[in-house]
Amino acid sequence: MFANRQVYTVPVSQLSTLHEQDLWAGLTTVVMVVRSIQHWNQTTQEVQFYITSHGARC
Repeated sequence: MFANRQVYTVPVSQLSTLHEQDLWAGLTTVVMVVRSIQHWNQTTQEVQFYITSHGARC
Protein backbone atom coordinates (compact mmCIF):
# COMPACT_ATOMS: atom_id res chain seq x y z
CA MET A 1 0.00 0.00 0.00
CA PHE A 2 1.25 3.48 -0.88
CA ALA A 3 -0.32 6.70 0.43
CA ASN A 4 0.13 10.29 -0.68
CA ARG A 5 -1.29 13.35 1.06
CA GLN A 6 -1.63 16.90 -0.23
CA VAL A 7 -2.65 19.75 2.07
CA TYR A 8 -4.09 23.07 0.89
CA THR A 9 -4.85 26.07 3.09
CA VAL A 10 -6.94 29.10 2.20
CA PRO A 11 -7.50 32.19 4.36
CA VAL A 12 -11.21 32.73 5.00
CA SER A 13 -10.77 36.30 3.76
CA GLN A 14 -10.16 34.92 0.24
CA LEU A 15 -13.41 32.91 0.19
CA SER A 16 -16.97 33.98 -0.34
CA THR A 17 -19.04 33.97 2.84
CA LEU A 18 -19.29 30.50 4.37
CA HIS A 19 -22.58 29.04 5.61
CA GLU A 20 -23.19 30.37 9.16
CA GLN A 21 -19.67 31.81 9.24
CA ASP A 22 -20.64 34.22 12.04
CA LEU A 23 -21.05 31.20 14.38
CA TRP A 24 -17.33 30.41 14.09
CA ALA A 25 -15.67 33.14 16.16
CA GLY A 26 -12.00 33.55 15.24
CA LEU A 27 -12.22 31.42 12.09
CA THR A 28 -9.28 32.35 9.85
CA THR A 29 -8.41 29.36 7.64
CA VAL A 30 -10.01 26.49 5.75
CA VAL A 31 -7.80 23.41 5.24
CA MET A 32 -8.35 20.73 2.60
CA VAL A 33 -6.51 17.40 2.84
CA VAL A 34 -6.49 15.10 -0.21
CA ARG A 35 -5.31 11.54 0.41
CA SER A 36 -4.58 9.13 -2.43
CA ILE A 37 -4.08 5.51 -1.37
CA GLN A 38 -2.69 2.98 -3.84
CA HIS A 39 -3.90 -0.51 -3.03
CA TRP A 40 -2.80 -3.61 -4.88
CA ASN A 41 -5.32 -3.21 -7.70
CA GLN A 42 -6.93 0.20 -7.23
CA THR A 43 -6.42 3.75 -6.05
CA THR A 44 -8.82 5.43 -3.66
CA GLN A 45 -9.02 9.10 -2.85
CA GLU A 46 -10.35 10.87 0.24
CA VAL A 47 -10.98 14.58 0.66
CA GLN A 48 -11.47 16.14 4.08
CA PHE A 49 -12.02 19.75 5.13
CA TYR A 50 -11.04 21.38 8.40
CA ILE A 51 -11.58 24.85 9.83
CA THR A 52 -9.15 26.54 12.16
CA SER A 53 -8.29 29.76 13.91
CA HIS A 54 -4.60 29.28 13.06
CA GLY A 55 -3.13 31.23 10.16
CA ALA A 56 -2.63 29.67 6.72
CA ARG A 57 0.88 28.48 5.91
CA CYS A 58 2.10 27.80 2.40
